[in-house]
Amino acid sequence: AELMRAQGYATASFLQNGNVGPFAGLHQGFDRVFDASASGRTSTEEVFLGERVTRWIEEHKDRNFFLYLHAIDPHGPYDPPPPYREKYMAEVPDDATSIAHNPVFDAPWVENPSIESRRRLYEAEIEHNDRVVEEFFRRLGETGLARDTLVVLMSDHGEYLGDRGFFGNR
Repeated sequence: AELMRAQGYATASFLQNGNVGPFAGLHQGFDRVFDASASGRTSTEEVFLGERVTRWIEEHKDRNFFLYLHAIDPHGPYDPPPPYREKYMAEVPDDATSIAHNPVFDAPWVENPSIESRRRLYEAEIEHNDRVVEEFFRRLGETGLARDTLVVLMSDHGEYLGDRGFFGNR
């Protein structure tokens, strides 16, 4: 962001997780940092499709800009919104082996967590994010920016999801 701003680009960061903002010194070079977690509106939709990011893109579409969007999902506790939750929970076998409830991975509404339920809910969060990102690209196309915009997608880690008996980051 610092290099882009030095080259005359408008720079902004929209975050779902305050740990990747000023707290960690990752605000340097951004003209604006919008931390959704500070307002309690921490959905992936808020970061990619919210009124603030939509307005910022509209205000800067006629100049060079660097936009950093940071979503945290999929991430424990796995709690995808409807209809993804219902779709993927329907795939959990009735005879799935129950495991102890862990608030790091299991949302409060999960009554009988299992390796299978955690995997399905993780997959549900992935599909949900796919739809949000797809909508972001659709909107970017509506602004006329899609053809001349470089987009880089990254991930920092995956989850064990019961592989080798582990849960958490790998």
